Amino acid sequence: MVDEPRTLVLLARAGDTEASAALVAARRIRLLVLPAAALGDRDEAEDALQDAPWRPFTGLRGLREPAGSDVWLRCIARNAARD
Repeated sequence: MVDEPRTLVLLARAGDTEASAALVAARRIRLLVLPAAALGDRDEAEDALQDAPWRPFTGLRGLREPAGSDVWLRCIARNAARD
């Protein structure tokens, strides 16, 4: 599987579920930090992120610059803590 973020985004846009999973998996620890800080509990943060990575892929076509996927995913992780 390709690991370059831009390529993963392009593949995920085309419906490649493995690319979608790889995009999130490679950044999981960094994504966990935001909801863990907001919620104050790692287990709650894990729960918040469990659904969060899959929701955004319905709007992936709206991501203007595929190379900006890290910022985009961090915003999703932050919002997961709010939900």
